[in-house]
Amino acid sequence: MNGMLQNTLNQSRRGVPGCPRGGNRGQRLCGSRQNLPPLLKQIQEYLQTRNIQCHENVEGEGRAASLMDEGTIKRLLLERFPENTLDQPARALGDILITDTDGHIYPVNIKTSLGGIDNAFSKGGFVFALTHLNLDQIPSSMNLIRMKQLIDENRCDNPMKDYWYLCVDKNTSAVMIRGAKQINHWVVNINPANILQINWRLEKNCEPILQSGDDAYHSLIENGVKKSIMRYQFESIPTAWRI
Repeated sequence: MNGMLQNTLNQSRRGVPGCPRGGNRGQRLCGSRQNLPPLLKQIQEYLQTRNIQCHENVEGEGRAASLMDEGTIKRLLLERFPENTLDQPARALGDILITDTDGHIYPVNIKTSLGGIDNAFSKGGFVFALTHLNLDQIPSSMNLIRMKQLIDENRCDNPMKDYWYLCVDKNTSAVMIRGAKQINHWVVNINPANILQINWRLEKNCEPILQSGDDAYHSLIENGVKKSIMRYQFESIPTAWRI
């Protein structure tokens, strides 16, 4: 890891810039709202110039092709933004971490899509987006009970904190970066392994939502995760099996 990025990560452990410690139930606004932080905008514009050619599905399986595309995108960013990009191991909170000179850290989930509906739920990503917690304070693995507890006890309305999706369109090579709190077209999925999805075809044709912490919590948790789990219980589990 380069020195600048390591210093930024060390600073993040002492606290998120502009966001107080302790839960505030989303009532206090820390920082200013913007569509896309400047560095992420630079990354989006740079990748757009690269005209990324995504791989075809391998024997009908899209995941293998997506992994190869993810590797291509990571290499491009590590070459162009080496001081700002940190690769992440499998099953980490994001595929990469991006850090800027102001000490902000942006976990990024890389997606390549044909324009359909894609799995996009991350317990750790949602905790990061909705709370003041730093990366090293978020468990690498947790159940929904722990996720909700961390969010409810540590909520913070910080527009600079989000869980970011970097999506490349496989048909057009168009690049879009958008935060979880900015997504318009979440799709509730009753499969407990993939609780929430994003409809990229619709999302790419609208502007991002700029909403408060309370509104984001309602959208992601109450109207998203909770609704998915409740629907799974009532639509997929036999009545006699319910607790």
